[in-house]
Amino acid sequence: MALEWQCVNGPLTQLVNVDSQKTSFLFDDPNLDSHFLAWNPEGDSLYLKIGALTNPQIARVQAGSRRTAILPLSPNTYNLTVSPADGGLLWALTNGIGAGSQLWASAADGSNPHLLLSDADNILGLMRFSPDGKHIAAIRLPDGQSDLPPGALWVADSDGTNVHLTAGADAGRGMFPVWSPDGEKIAYIGRTVPNDPSTINISVLTVFDLHLSIFNLQPSTAPVWSPDGSGLTFTRTSDGKMVLWFYEFSTGKTEKLFDDACCAGWISGGRK
Repeated sequence: MALEWQCVNGPLTQLVNVDSQKTSFLFDDPNLDSHFLAWNPEGDSLYLKIGALTNPQIARVQAGSRRTAILPLSPNTYNLTVSPADGGLLWALTNGIGAGSQLWASAADGSNPHLLLSDADNILGLMRFSPDGKHIAAIRLPDGQSDLPPGALWVADSDGTNVHLTAGADAGRGMFPVWSPDGEKIAYIGRTVPNDPSTINISVLTVFDLHLSIFNLQPSTAPVWSPDGSGLTFTRTSDGKMVLWFYEFSTGKTEKLFDDACCAGWISGGRK
């Protein structure tokens, strides 16, 4: 498991062995900041942005040996995701406020880079592949200095074709859209009132008929699908404290799991 600590000198990524409970930072140099981007689908390596405050680079690090390879990706990359089908990379970059953004693809080692999408007026990001690697979900937001602008959920084929707007979305909070395990739905953070960032909800889009379901659950973190797709785990803030909840689709009921807890995931076998 990868954890990211927010430290005085920038973020630091730490690995946790969930069996032995041993922890270790990826780099010996405490002044080298490392921002976690994504795991390789095999779970044997992870992608990071390192040296953002000095010499920004995109690196692939072997989880066991810590062997590090610097990839030929733009230092202005801010999001990266990995295809579960072939390990290919998809990354987004911007050259600054007002410069728009670009979405690029490459092989797992960064070779054969090619431009998929370019948008001069908006920021593209928070990309996620569908479980079969055939489609991409992403959030688009205006290129500006607003902290919490209204955004939009976009879906495209993995090669960047058939790009289409599917629904309005919340933006600026860094919450990724998440595919259901069967690849038929996308859960993401929406807004009941598009221009009011306080009216956030959990929205679930059925991809192939664009049916949208809205759940006024007011999450504090992005939802996480259960392994069987029966429900969503999410965090809410109540009286200044984080509370972990589970919403079950078949019953329409929301169950409180833990007080003073945040950001749950799932371990193989379906254990929370």
